[in-house]
Amino acid sequence: MNSYNPNPIIVHGGLLKKKSGYSIFIWAEQKKHKKYVDIEPFKYPFLYSPFELKLALFRQHEPSFYGTFLETAECHIQVPLNNRLFYSLAGSVPVYHVPLTYETHQFPINGLEIPNHNIHLYISAFLQLINTDEWQLADDFLFLQQLMKTLLNELIEGNLIPNQNGEWSIPNFPFKEWEDSSPFSLLALLPTNYSIIDKEVEKASLKAFSLSFINSYVSHLIRNDQEIIKSFNKLQESQSSYVKAIISDLQEDKPISHSSEAHQHFLESIGAVEVAPFKLGVRVEEKKGTDDWQITLFIQDRKDPTLMIDVNELLVGNHPWRENPITFFKEALKNTQNLIIDFEKFSLTKPSIKVSIGEAYDLLRDNQIELDQLGISVLVPSWWHKKEDDFFVTLKQKEISEYRGHVEPLLNWQSIAEFDYSISVGGVTVSEEEFHELVNHKQPIVKLRGKWVLWDVNTAERIQEKIKLYKEKKKLTYMQAYQLHLQDEIEKNIKWEAQWNKKIESLLQDLMVHTWEKAPLPKELNGTLRPYQHDGYSWLLNMRKIGFGACLADDMGLGKTIQTISYLLAVKEANNGKLNEPFLLICPTSLIGNWEHELHLFAPTFNVYVHHGQNRSIDELTDVDIVITSYSLSVRDESLWTARNWEALILDEAQHVKNIETKQRKSIKQIDAVHKIALTGTPIENRLKELWSIIDLLNDHFLGSYQQFSKTYIKEIEASEQNIEKLNELQSMISPFLLRRTKQDKHIHIQLPSKKEIIHRVGLTVEQASLYQAVINDLFEKIDSVSEMERRALILSSLTKLKQICNHPTHYLKDGGSLENRSEKWEELMLLADTIVSNQEKALIFTQYKEMGSIIQNGLEEKLQTTLPFLHGSLQRQKREELIHDFMNGNAPFFILSLKAGGVGLNLTAATHVIHYDRWWNPAVENQATDRAYRIGQTEDVTVHKLLTKGTLEEKIHTMLEKKQQLSDQILNTNENKLSELSTSELEQFLKLRSSNLS
Repeated sequence: MNSYNPNPIIVHGGLLKKKSGYSIFIWAEQKKHKKYVDIEPFKYPFLYSPFELKLALFRQHEPSFYGTFLETAECHIQVPLNNRLFYSLAGSVPVYHVPLTYETHQFPINGLEIPNHNIHLYISAFLQLINTDEWQLADDFLFLQQLMKTLLNELIEGNLIPNQNGEWSIPNFPFKEWEDSSPFSLLALLPTNYSIIDKEVEKASLKAFSLSFINSYVSHLIRNDQEIIKSFNKLQESQSSYVKAIISDLQEDKPISHSSEAHQHFLESIGAVEVAPFKLGVRVEEKKGTDDWQITLFIQDRKDPTLMIDVNELLVGNHPWRENPITFFKEALKNTQNLIIDFEKFSLTKPSIKVSIGEAYDLLRDNQIELDQLGISVLVPSWWHKKEDDFFVTLKQKEISEYRGHVEPLLNWQSIAEFDYSISVGGVTVSEEEFHELVNHKQPIVKLRGKWVLWDVNTAERIQEKIKLYKEKKKLTYMQAYQLHLQDEIEKNIKWEAQWNKKIESLLQDLMVHTWEKAPLPKELNGTLRPYQHDGYSWLLNMRKIGFGACLADDMGLGKTIQTISYLLAVKEANNGKLNEPFLLICPTSLIGNWEHELHLFAPTFNVYVHHGQNRSIDELTDVDIVITSYSLSVRDESLWTARNWEALILDEAQHVKNIETKQRKSIKQIDAVHKIALTGTPIENRLKELWSIIDLLNDHFLGSYQQFSKTYIKEIEASEQNIEKLNELQSMISPFLLRRTKQDKHIHIQLPSKKEIIHRVGLTVEQASLYQAVINDLFEKIDSVSEMERRALILSSLTKLKQICNHPTHYLKDGGSLENRSEKWEELMLLADTIVSNQEKALIFTQYKEMGSIIQNGLEEKLQTTLPFLHGSLQRQKREELIHDFMNGNAPFFILSLKAGGVGLNLTAATHVIHYDRWWNPAVENQATDRAYRIGQTEDVTVHKLLTKGTLEEKIHTMLEKKQQLSDQILNTNENKLSELSTSELEQFLKLRSSNLS
């Protein structure tokens, strides 16, 4: 069908009012090209396509993608009828479906709707539209263009002012004349859901539209126009706090509500209306030689604030202004009396009244907002506004005469404190007795030793109650006093300071700046400490001496174990080699063997008792120096641990007590010890809930209850807008209790990069031990009844099975079952993974079995919810290279490799940890694998972790590999084939499961 129409498009503009607000509605009509056309009932007969319209009118408008993004909409237009005939610029048609008596009719029309809140996007294009050969602009459109140009001109001329509600208005604009002269069609639009009974949607108003348009446009300018933003900011500079707040609300488009008097002052302050050359002021002053005060009214020059004339002087004409200020004073006083009842005491003939200092203070304090709203100047003595550090409470510790050993705590921080109190008010220090007298005065301002001091009665009463609580009811411990001292703001207007005796003060100062005297190394230490380890060991001893629990949070691999062992030896030597009670060490089950081994290595004279297994008891510990147990047994055997006051409680991998809700933590919290130490390689500063848990366990109630800590710190620091002051305050508070050194610390790096090797000794679970023993039993039942070749094959297959069992039961059973709590080696790997991820480091994980590699890959991917690469022999060269490139340049924290496929020829220096999940017979093969990370190009220290299942063939292999140098050639040649040639008795001795070392 031919749609050609040479007639011009007639473009209309109207105002559309909806519940959501005002919009400009642009629509168009066109005279029909054919003489006879079909008219569809109920539809506007000459309507032009809104889609075509927007592409035509806005074809030059780039922000809307040349009209594409403009929304089309529908509304109704009310048109006049004359004997059922409808006349428009595009023609006339009869409307047969309405009664003859109808004078108006509503047609649905489609067009372009531009809401006022978006008008700034299209205003320029809208105002630039003119008549062309393609279209002509109807009167309603031209009228709307002229209206908007006039409104924008009012804005440019500065004729807008905010009203009492914070909306912009144009006081002298002739809205009625404009509306009276507007074309009928401009205001003839109604929304599609219009109802006569719907009071929320009434006929559009030109004035309401204009104000809506102006407010939307100004709101956009205030938020986005940099020059206007600068002007607003400059306007705020010289204003009172009340006027500044209103200007800020205007900038943020917030509603405003204030009295007419306050609004008038606001308009005067920003120069929106003409003002008198002076304003009202109030002066509060003391009568010399007495304790009496008076409040006096005066008139102040606006341009020269130093020019102030009392009302008494005005009455005799003694003032410099041409305009008589008496009339202004009467009106200003009346406006003030409307808002402030106390000002009814003033009059033209009584501009000054006598008051007490308390009455003067109450009048200004209670009416501060109203005085600010009215713009009244307030003059008070210079000391009136000095509110900083109003109350300064000093707690002076009484001397302690009790003698303690040089490594024994000088103070039990959980005991009831003995302090003398003094209070400083406004810079004047008073004794406790004087302070109580001041509280009883209940006056906001008191005269103290000839000096007037601002006095918060409520705060003073709170301090009085606290001192009574601390002294009479003995509710303050030394730890709580230290907490009061560290926190900048426990309560508003109160600052606490604790003054300690000289010994404790000296130690506290050293701890705050992390400098302390180096302690001599214990004589029985079988090893040497690096300088930073010597510092850490000395720090632990200093923490013990001052009586604080300590968290040693050094990076993994920096030697927390040897620092702790040195500490244990030093404490024992300081007690002449005899402890009152043993040390108690609690660690994960998988680390018990590590600790036992390290203690035997570095402290061979130490008597170690491992409390683990079925037949465990601590009834007789006479010659025991340290008891080692697991976290699980801390709950199960709680009564054993709480029955003694241990020489020290050491918690290794202290993240096990981070969860405040667990029975485990609650049980450990009940254990008494002379000193408590937490060891963790995981940074804890950013985990506030866990931080509270560890610090609270080490130093009871130092950070308050968890609810208090959460309100004071967690909500402030973990909020979307972090409270930096609270963060710094918390860091300052925990600093004395936490020592953390990382591998990146300059003083740690002596010869870098270095390589450190850690042997992780783990046990077998009951399931693993049962499977292990079953394989051994099966082997020795068959070994003597098979041929030599079958014998070798049987041994080799059995060795593989045993190593698979040591890895994980799932590796051996191939049952696809749960991975958790079935293998100590697996749990140790997960622990290492947590630490490495939290430190934002990378690691290589080697295993000699492809199947075990897949298990590790799946387990870690599920735990970390990310994809991890796994390189094995079945991959093609291109895929291998892709995995290597992605690991070196991507975010994956782990790269799993089969020992044979990934052990040689690769450069993986992005990793700073190498984990050998299972052991290979030849250390050279392991070393080659390690060198994938520890090679030229590596700029960071590398830590090598070797997981070893104690009591199994893995431990035997490790022992062989660790023998003296003269046996190294023999060790390097040890492999499965050598073991397959052993005699039956030798093989049985090698493979026998040593149950005493199992978990």
